[in-house]
Amino acid sequence: MKTILLILAACAAMGSGQPDFSAVINTIKSGKSASIAPYLANEVEITIAGTDGTYSRTEALTALQNFYNQHKPTNCSMVHNGVAKDQEAHYCIGKLEAGGKNYRLYIYFKKTGEQYLIQEMRIEDN
Repeated sequence: MKTILLILAACAAMGSGQPDFSAVINTIKSGKSASIAPYLANEVEITIAGTDGTYSRTEALTALQNFYNQHKPTNCSMVHNGVAKDQEAHYCIGKLEAGGKNYRLYIYFKKTGEQYLIQEMRIEDN
């Protein structure tokens, strides 16, 4: 049932005028990297606790899962979001509690076709 709801949320986000920030924050809070896959671009810039690189979607999911394995998320919330003047890019800034530590979360979405996909994601020590 959860999988069906995630798929429906992803489909709804694809046709909207902005990213589905709530769905992305909830997938991060879940600690299951696979659930964020529908929101990722084919290539994603990932920075996790000082380690950064450009990854394919599959590699990005692995990097996130490695982080989750060491730092189980307990809470994630959005603090702020914004949009570029051309409406083609959005971002959100949030707080992630994982493994007993607090992290600053930054996610950058860019419009690809008719949907907004994550182009960059940063999880940094707070």
